[in-house]
Amino acid sequence: MKIYRYITKYFTATFDSHELLDRINNDFPELNSGLFKFNEKEIGINIENFARGKIIFKQNQESNLSINAYIYNFGIAVFEFIFYTDNFHPQFNTSQILEDKINLLIDEKLVEDPLIIYTHKFFIKIFQLPKIVPKLTEFSILDENTSEKLHQMIYKLSSLNTFYLKNEITLDVTNEIQKQIVIIDDNFKEFIEMKKKIHKIQSDNIIEQDNIYYCSEPVDLFMDDFKILMASDLILKGYRSHLMNWIRVIKEQIKSVKHNLNQTNKIYWERLKNTFETWDLNYLEFYSSVIVSLDFIQNYQYESFCDEYTKTIKNDLNNKITAVLRNTDDIKYGLANLSTPCHAHDEQILQKETEKGNERIMLLSFLAMAIPLLGAILAPGISTITKIIAAVILFSFPLIYINFRKIQMKKSQKNEICNYLNNLKTNYLEQERYLDNLKNKIVSNKKISEKTKQESLLYLKLNLKSIQKNISDIDQQIENL
Repeated sequence: MKIYRYITKYFTATFDSHELLDRINNDFPELNSGLFKFNEKEIGINIENFARGKIIFKQNQESNLSINAYIYNFGIAVFEFIFYTDNFHPQFNTSQILEDKINLLIDEKLVEDPLIIYTHKFFIKIFQLPKIVPKLTEFSILDENTSEKLHQMIYKLSSLNTFYLKNEITLDVTNEIQKQIVIIDDNFKEFIEMKKKIHKIQSDNIIEQDNIYYCSEPVDLFMDDFKILMASDLILKGYRSHLMNWIRVIKEQIKSVKHNLNQTNKIYWERLKNTFETWDLNYLEFYSSVIVSLDFIQNYQYESFCDEYTKTIKNDLNNKITAVLRNTDDIKYGLANLSTPCHAHDEQILQKETEKGNERIMLLSFLAMAIPLLGAILAPGISTITKIIAAVILFSFPLIYINFRKIQMKKSQKNEICNYLNNLKTNYLEQERYLDNLKNKIVSNKKISEKTKQESLLYLKLNLKSIQKNISDIDQQIENL
């Protein structure tokens, strides 16, 4: 009997399958990795049997184990656990077998971490995150090109094209233990409870009951379809999560814009307009990835499923696709309306520039009127001292006006830059508090080994160091204003 369980990961990035495969083969030649395709098009890479071992249950029962990884280029990783056993142990039907500490031997070595942590560490390793995190301190948040430089660094080391949230790089990884179980046994009918509802997936060879799929050989085509279905469902869930993050930041930005509607400093509105233009382009890049993935999901043909079951899952996927597209439209609408105040202030700035032109014309008129006055000052009968004082006063007015305007604009610009930097600092202080809380959770977590704790704390320390460097740079910039 073979029992299949799955852990899936959604990560906010895409990749080119050939590039990732070449890099993994170069960095980890011991892994058995290759491409997998759909309609002659590469959709990801698979890493077969990257770990082998056994689980020892309390009743001295054993089950051999092998682990495969299927990494889809639209941002999904599926880890497949195959248990080889003669008996269906009750623990196979729970999530504890994947998320709790168990008696686990991998390559004849005792593993103290749960399987979900073991696979997460493998994911981190193949995407070179241990090399990426220390380099974060090399980038300054005050550099306008930091996000692009960071994006290029991550791509160079990991082959990942990370998504953006606002104008910042985001590389989030979400783990999920799948409820579905696949049992492959020619005598699977012995396990079925006839009183419960049964869904036929493929004639009488594959049926589903309570999220357990019972199969008899051959199942290769079904397993391919099953993993595609799981990945499709997860990517739609992941997209909605990322889209909701976009909606959240738009909502936060609305509050900021409303608070500053009466802001008269044109530097603020110029900076805000440039920011929203960057947001538009970053969101457009993410949106194009979404459309490519949705096209794949809608056109995939589940050849191993019966017509009725295919219709059911297609309807479910189409409903989720509709929800994703509705969210994408909401964000496009939100981004378009966010920039409206910027355009309105562009018109106000144009009007004010016109008024400044009028002021300068009035100044020239004043100077023109001053010429006869200058002639009167130079007329005989007025003392020299009076002439000098009058001339100084006369010609001081334009200079005083010009210098006053320069000082006023410089002060306004300084205040605006200071406010911008303080808001930026506030965001980083929130991130610092979040990482401190995460550190406490890791220290108190009893499910992971001490070695994994130390590795996790090291990554957190490096992240904190990067954040603290940015805070220090911001403080220095404010001090230099």
